[in-house]
Amino acid sequence: MAVTYDSVRQLQTHIGEAEFSRAVKTLDELDVPEVYTPAAEVKTIEALLGVTPGAFDGYAFRMKASKNSGCKGCGRQMNWLDVCHTALKVPGHTPEFIMETFEGAHGLVLAPPFRMLTCHSCNTVQDCKRERIVRGYNCKGYVCMGG
Repeated sequence: MAVTYDSVRQLQTHIGEAEFSRAVKTLDELDVPEVYTPAAEVKTIEALLGVTPGAFDGYAFRMKASKNSGCKGCGRQMNWLDVCHTALKVPGHTPEFIMETFEGAHGLVLAPPFRMLTCHSCNTVQDCKRERIVRGYNCKGYVCMGG
């Protein structure tokens, strides 16, 4: 199954456990540092998505990023706050859609490879693919490889 979210790109939804596990394993095996989203920035994600404070307690917002993954504009370490900030700029990505995805409404999800992330702090666009910055990320039943 797939969900079209900007009239062109699709999330691969309701994928099997084995396929999802392979994608997470591939992400885990990337020889680049793991980046965790600081608790204060998780609270900002909750505010962006309009959910109750504490809604993301227990989530593991994981990202694999190159050593040069600081924002090119302000130097802040890119993390899931930037993923969510960028997602909200994509047609079809409403806060409700993002929460449905996090909460499993679409089953296990493989997202199409991404290219750009926009810094939440300074709005500088990062070309993750060309610069090999952010290499992939996952949270709960969602994984995205790329960059």
